[in-house]
Amino acid sequence: MPGAVSGKTSGNYKPQDHGQQPRNLLQDHHSNSGHSDDDDDDTVLPPQKQVGAERNEQMQLLYGKATPMIMGMETAMQLSFDRNRDLKQPKLWPNIPLKL
Repeated sequence: MPGAVSGKTSGNYKPQDHGQQPRNLLQDHHSNSGHSDDDDDDTVLPPQKQVGAERNEQMQLLYGKATPMIMGMETAMQLSFDRNRDLKQPKLWPNIPLKL
């Protein structure tokens, strides 16, 4: 019967595991590694200092009250550069040695 589903699988058909393999590989990795220096990878500490805080402090020292305006102009310039680079997709300059 063409519409019936049989219990046999063809040679080309492979049932999908839907995520079982990575979990098994992870378990194998942990069981084979024993106690190593990688055991502390399970916990991640939050950053001690706010991301970008040091840069903000340096900018504040350099520009004073104009810091937000300068940072905004830098961001606008970077976004404009990124947009144009994405649109035009320039080729990278070749990196060849001066002495051959």
